[in-house]
Amino acid sequence: MTAPDRKESLDRLLCPALLLTLLLFGLGALIYTRYFSHIPIARCFFFESWGIYCPGCGATRALLYLLQGQVLLSLRCNAGVFYFLVGTVVYLLSHGLARLTGRRWGIPFRTRYLLIGFGILLANSLVWNTLSHGFGIWM
Repeated sequence: MTAPDRKESLDRLLCPALLLTLLLFGLGALIYTRYFSHIPIARCFFFESWGIYCPGCGATRALLYLLQGQVLLSLRCNAGVFYFLVGTVVYLLSHGLARLTGRRWGIPFRTRYLLIGFGILLANSLVWNTLSHGFGIWM
């Protein structure tokens, strides 16, 4: 199997999996905001135990803010959520349009996109830890 064939088969597997994941997370978040928003969101184990922000801190709040249309608050809580959500939607739309039109122009999956996202998560954590412990500004 050549490299382009491997990429196409990976994209063929990723599209339905990402679409299903996105739909399930979206449905779960909508159900939460509609029926269970009175239940407080669990605090981060790392923050509660050691007082440091982990790379995932603020992700739940960021997703809920995005669902409410508050993009800036979402970015403030955790910029990685916005990056991964927008990246996933763009990837799925490009492949959906490619399949509908019969063309081969969908955005291919690349490992660097994941590495950029993980870098954003790490940078988010470092910034919040620096602000909180260095300057007393808490999330």
